Amino acid sequence: MTQLILASSSASRLRLLKSVGINPIVMVSGVDEDAKEFDSLLPAELVMALAILKAHTVKNSAPEGSIIIGCDSTFEFNGKSLGKPG
Repeated sequence: MTQLILASSSASRLRLLKSVGINPIVMVSGVDEDAKEFDSLLPAELVMALAILKAHTVKNSAPEGSIIIGCDSTFEFNGKSLGKPG
């Protein structure tokens, strides 16, 4: 059986998936979202980079053949990332 992995500690993402009958295994990546390497990225680039990095980080610990969902979000204003939405 294929396992669905959510590479996120977001309670709201987990709640959303469960509300439509999807019960993933949560595996938190531990990615440092505040690392200086991300400072130069535009908000859209930032969330894509973090989502990909989270999924790839979790991949090494996930059961073989798993489907991994990597996600990220930010609050953007005037082209600048202001952090996670409240």
